[in-house]
Order: sequence, then structure tokens, then C-alpha cells
Amino acid sequence: MSGASLRRDLHVSPLSGDRDLVVVDDIGGRFARIKKAVWQGLREQNRSTPNASSGDRHSDALATSNGNSQLWQQADEAGWTESRSATRLNAAFSLLSIRVPIASIDPVARRLVRWSDLVFSLKAVLFWFAAAIIGIFMILVRWDSWSGSIPTLSAYLQSLRPLTVGAIFVVTKAIHELGHAIACRRLGSRCGVAGIWVLCLMPCPYVDVTEVWRQPNAMRRAAVMAAGIMAEGVLCVLAIWVWILSGSTEVQLAAMNIVLVCGVSTILFNANPLMRYDGYFILSDLVDSTNLRTEARRAWHRVLVEPVSRWYRLGVREWAMMGYHIAAALYRVVLTLAIAAMLLSLADRWGAWRLAATLLTFSAMRIVWKKVTGGYFMWSGKGAWASVSKVRRRGILLATIALMIAGLCVPLPRYRHVEGVLRCRDTHNVYLPLRGTITAVNAEVGTRVRSGQVLARVADAELALEVIATSGQARVLEHRSRVARLASLQSGRVSSASTSPSSRQHGKPSVAPELHWDVLDAALNSVSAKREELTNRQRSLEVVSPVDGVVLPSEDLAMAQENAHRNPMELFPAVGHAASDRITWCRVASSNRMQLSLAMDASDQHDVHVGCDVRFRVPGQHAKVFRSTVSAVSPLHANDMSENADSANANSNAVDQQNYQAVCDLPNSFDVPIESIPRLEGLRCETVVHLSPRPAWRDIWQAVCDLIGV
Repeated sequence: MSGASLRRDLHVSPLSGDRDLVVVDDIGGRFARIKKAVWQGLREQNRSTPNASSGDRHSDALATSNGNSQLWQQADEAGWTESRSATRLNAAFSLLSIRVPIASIDPVARRLVRWSDLVFSLKAVLFWFAAAIIGIFMILVRWDSWSGSIPTLSAYLQSLRPLTVGAIFVVTKAIHELGHAIACRRLGSRCGVAGIWVLCLMPCPYVDVTEVWRQPNAMRRAAVMAAGIMAEGVLCVLAIWVWILSGSTEVQLAAMNIVLVCGVSTILFNANPLMRYDGYFILSDLVDSTNLRTEARRAWHRVLVEPVSRWYRLGVREWAMMGYHIAAALYRVVLTLAIAAMLLSLADRWGAWRLAATLLTFSAMRIVWKKVTGGYFMWSGKGAWASVSKVRRRGILLATIALMIAGLCVPLPRYRHVEGVLRCRDTHNVYLPLRGTITAVNAEVGTRVRSGQVLARVADAELALEVIATSGQARVLEHRSRVARLASLQSGRVSSASTSPSSRQHGKPSVAPELHWDVLDAALNSVSAKREELTNRQRSLEVVSPVDGVVLPSEDLAMAQENAHRNPMELFPAVGHAASDRITWCRVASSNRMQLSLAMDASDQHDVHVGCDVRFRVPGQHAKVFRSTVSAVSPLHANDMSENADSANANSNAVDQQNYQAVCDLPNSFDVPIESIPRLEGLRCETVVHLSPRPAWRDIWQAVCDLIGV
């Protein structure tokens, strides 16, 4: 076996300035930049340990001075030694990061290089920057329209299929990676393999451009790293101008989606130096660091183990690296929690919340176990903590535990992002008659009306026929009653003249037509009462306004009006349609006072109460944030309360899926004329409800109880 501990198949090439070298691992497909003096030190120490096995040479190297030991540890971790470290051999496999190589992207990039001047030439870069600045200025000028479309964009994204959203994301990221490949080939370096990187269960394209590290100039390497960001930036600029020039709502929403994907995600991930993406490698190259994250972690560890009296020996670079390590660690924690919340939200939508929570719990337990193991090494003084005093080691560990406990016990503010709907506060419902056909409508949404004004007329054919029949019957009875009266009077005279005194003395009864008269009068009174009732019913077929105000659509309009998207200003049912009193036909607003109706989740029913602070933004109101408080909370009525106890226990989670409403009055600063109420009625607003503060351990405990079904 060779006496050299370093692998002999590594290729070393000098870079510009004769200070740095690039180490090429053709087998592993990796490149690394290293200081020339560091590499010479590794080579010299490698020659100082001949005639020994690779394991012995590795142990002897780690047993040397502290500086040389760290160099050999880095070389071993990079895979440059013949004896690979156990950490590299037993590298953990993560389901959240899987790379699936497909094929080389170099032929495609070579063909597209001739078109790359449209994006990567100096004139093109200046043009796109100018277009971006002008586009952003145009957005600021039309900020009301942009901000007012944000709630609509949220509804638009929710209406898209998950495959469509994923396809848009994959296509934009494919353009990003293709920008890397074209820029790499443009500078003469060969592109590697392209494939799919399943990152946090989201498929993303990736391209291997590690050969760019052969470039001798740091600016050229940074240009390749920034090429993907530039490609997405061009796509974002094009989307901005599509939004500016287009008059279609659908096209504008699609353009805003592209801006969101290419702009926000690129800034948060690709251009962010705290993540190991493009911005990270650009910053590493600019600060002349071979491994920025490792250097920052070692600077943090040195601050912990170094006595305070020697902190003055630490240079500005080490303090800056320590700050970078803290910022990167906090960012990764926040990002991990955000990704976990997103996965739980998606799983809850698909009905797999318990499965996703179980997987995330196991992942959290794995992280916690790793930290506990590191804490044990720190407490017992093993590994990197061997040279640190017991008091310092255990003091740092106990202080860390105390900070974690305090962080879990400190009440933290909580917020709920909900959807609010603007409603007029003072409205009066208007109903149509029970049956009939609408023959005339004298008002529409937005019309100013007065009390008693006729809004619509309804015709009831059966009622009209009944009125006609009753009127005819009344006239017949009147005629018969009049005839009976006359007959009664005439019969009275004849009977008094023809009747003998003896018959009158004996009291013999005579024929009495007045009996028929009384019966006919009673029948006539009954028919007259019925006719009056039918007249009142006919009079009620005229729908009148109960108060002075403005006509608003029914709250059931979206459910009842089939052609609401065609002409939403018309009231429904319209002329020619059948009337029905099951739903309100319209409402009349008697004032311009409005309120915000909030659909809350039942899990927050004990936290949302009267007086909770509410902040919301109304589209079209100059992006101003209004403040109010909850004025009323509706009771919670679960659907399964009427079922038996067994079904209620079996569906113990059903109550959590129920919604209830909270209402808050709009502040006095939101003053609009009553004529504008129909335009604002039913408008959806972004709303944030401030819940009472609660420590984090209670949320964790509640999540555990929900997971195990308690």
C-alpha cells in the first residue's frame, strides 16, 4: 500500500494569483478550492507519516497539533484521504432531500449559448435592470390596484389545481437552472448532469455546474452563480409588464403569481446567503472562504470554548463568522417551522393531518436526540469539549437549557389570519310573496329608495281568478238580496190586505220572504269579507321598501342567482320568474355603517372574545390598515351535537372543523357615502385577529393531545 494518506487520484489545478488551488475529485464529482499554503502543509504532513497503514496514519494525523488536526479532519470529511471517516460512510439519508440525476445538460446549454446575449450581455443586463426599475415604479403608482388584487390572488391560487401550481413552480425553477447551465457554458466550462431534486417533498430541477470552480476569476464564478437569479429576474420583469399592460383579470392574476414565484422565492431562498444556495456560494467566494458554513461554525465554537480574557485575540473575521452562524441557524429554525406548518396545512386539506404530524414528530425526535447526545458530550467533556473546563462546559449547557425553558414559558403573541367579509350593519330584509310571478321590478342594486316605495309587483293568476269569482258571487248575492227585500215588502202589503180579521185573530202565520232576505244578507257578508281578504292579498303582491335607504343584494344572492356573473346589479328573481318567500329578495341599507364578519375556526372559540384586537385591509382603500375590536361572537353549534353520545365520541375531532362567526364594527375613519355601500358589500378583506398571548409549551401540548386523540 502506498505511503501517502491523501488520495493519489485527486487533480490539483492552480487558480489566478498563485494563492489558491482547486482540488478536483473526479470519482466523487466534486470540486473544492483551497489555499496553496494549506495544501502544501497537508502534503508535507502526509510525507511525514510513511510506512504505516491508512488507519494508523489517519490516527497519527489527528493526534498532531491542533491546527494540523483540524486540517486533516477537513480533508477527511471532504473525502481526500484513503481512509474515509465514519460520518461520511454512514451519512444519513433524508427523505426531505433526494437527488435523482437524469442526463447531462451540456448539449442543451451549448446550443442555447448563442441566444444568451439577450439576457447575459452587458447591454441586456442594463436593459432588464432599467425595465425592472420602471416596472416597480409603475406598480407603486398603481399600488391600490396591486394591493387590492392580493385577496383575489389568494382565492385564484386556491382555485388552481395542485398539479398546476407545482407545474408553474417547476417550470420557473427549470428556467433558473437553465440560466446556470448557459452561463457556465458561456464562460467555457462544461455543464454536468441535470435532474430532479426532491426538496421538502417539492420536486425542483437542479443542474451540476461545479466545474465552474475551475474558473480563475472570482467574478466569473459569481456570475455563473447569479445567472439563475438573473434568468428568474427577467421572467419576473416580463410578468410585471404583462400585469401593467394587460386588461384581463385572469392574465393579471397569472402574472402576479409569476412575480410571486420568481421574485419572493428567489429572494428568500436562492439569493439568500444564509441558505446553501446561489447567494451562499457567491458570498463564500467573495469573502475567500473554502467552506463558509464550516468556518462560521468553528468561529462560534471557538468563542464558546475560548476564555473571555482571550476574546480580544479574535479578529473581525471570526466575529463576523460567528454572527453569520447565529443568523443562519435562526433562519434555518424559522424556515423549518414554516415548512412544517405548510406540510401540516396541506395534509389537513387532504385529510392526512395525523400521518403528517406523526412523520414530523419522528423527525423532531431525531433532531432532539442528536442535540441531547451533543449535550451529553458537552456535559461529560468528550469530543471537541475535552479541553474546556468543567465549570464552563456545564455552565453553558445549563444556561442553554434555562433559555429554552424560559422560551417555552414566556407568553408569546398569537395571530390568526382569517378572511373577513364586509357587511352593512343596518339592513332590513325584503321578501317576495309566497307564490306568483314577478311582472315588474322598479329597483336594482344601488338604487336610492324611500319608505313605502314599490320595488316590485307580483301577479298571482290563481288569486286573480279567485278574486273574480268572489266578486261575481258577491254581485249575485247582492242582486238576490235586493230581490228578496222587494219581495218581502210586496208580500207584506198583499198579505195585510187579503187576510181576514178572523185569520188574524186565530194567529195563522203567513209566508215570510224576509227569512230568505236574512240568509242572503249573511251569505253576502261572508263573501264580502272573503273579497276584502283577497283584496288585501292582492295588495300585498306589491313589494315595498320598509325604510329609506339603498337597495342591496340578498345575502343568498350567490346561491340563488344563476346569472350573477353576467349582471350582478340586477335583483333576482327578475321579471318572469316565480316568486318565493324562502329567501330574502333584497335588503335595504338605512345607514352607511358597516361591520366585518369573520369566519373563525372552532379551535379558537375560547381565545376569541369581545374586545380582541382586529386589523384588516380593505382593497381599494390605499392599502391602509384599519384597526378595530371584536364586538360580538356567535355561539358554536356543532352538527354532531344532536347525535347520540357514541357517534359524538367517535367524531371527537368534528367539532374542531366547525366554524363560528365573530363580528367587529368598522372604525369611524372608514367613512364612505351610503351610495358606495353596494360596491363594498360582500368584499373580502385580509384580516388578522390578535389572540391573547400564550406560552409555546401549551401549543406543543395541545398538538400532542390532538395527535394522540385526547
